Amino acid sequence: YLQERQHLGTGGGLRTFREDIESGGPDLFFVLHFDICCSFPLVDMLHHHIRAQAFVTVLGKRVFPDEAKTYGCLVADPDSSEVVHWAEKPTSFVSDLINCGVYLLNMDMLQDIVELGDALADQRQQAALRSATYPHLFHNIPDQLRLEQDFLLPMAGTQTLFVFETGDFWCQIKTPGMAVMCSELYMQRYRYVDPTLLASTGGKLSPRIEGNVVVHPSASVHPTAKLGPNVCVGAGVTIGRGVRVAHSIVLAGTTIRDHACVLFSILGWNAMVGEWVRVE
Repeated sequence: YLQERQHLGTGGGLRTFREDIESGGPDLFFVLHFDICCSFPLVDMLHHHIRAQAFVTVLGKRVFPDEAKTYGCLVADPDSSEVVHWAEKPTSFVSDLINCGVYLLNMDMLQDIVELGDALADQRQQAALRSATYPHLFHNIPDQLRLEQDFLLPMAGTQTLFVFETGDFWCQIKTPGMAVMCSELYMQRYRYVDPTLLASTGGKLSPRIEGNVVVHPSASVHPTAKLGPNVCVGAGVTIGRGVRVAHSIVLAGTTIRDHACVLFSILGWNAMVGEWVRVE
């Protein structure tokens, strides 16, 4: 696990940990933003990247036009999937194809990121010297190296940047509460891809299940409890008699005692919910 000592931006982080990324001699590497949920079609992206002979491939998705301008918008050639224009959060409509924050890059691109970072560092140093003498004429250059705005956006229209469109679900996690909605999206996918991952009502000794529910095999749930819809129960969780849980995530080691009610919540690791308590 690699951690920045200060906020460097996505490109800055790649530049700083270049040697670690190059370890083992990979030909390609993925960059995935942490604040998104999707099916992450990495294998399909890889095949598309190779077919297109791309330098960088971006995961893209079509959204409603009024929603698109809150993201990076991509204009792609319909035949080749080359990104010919990139507008970052435009004020007016540009395209309904947005950047999903998942990238596949050739290793050669890492060297280009390093060189761009070095050039910006030199500009920063020179700007600092000039601004000390003429503070009202020169502006500071940001310390961060942004992957999208500083590196990928200028590549649009150069026959090096391509997009792989996904028709599957995608959501940006902007608040902690959105994790519950994202959990529901994943469980909906389980319903179609592998329904065996979802819990089901299996008789008198099993709890009542409503809708999509995932229960870890090590969890203990009383048969009189009712779970769902949209509930994820982690490892080692204990759920007592008559408990009601809906639209919630219950993390590992949590205990929910008899007749408690948990709605629209995320219960942290090893939490304790007392008898007849309502959490909403």
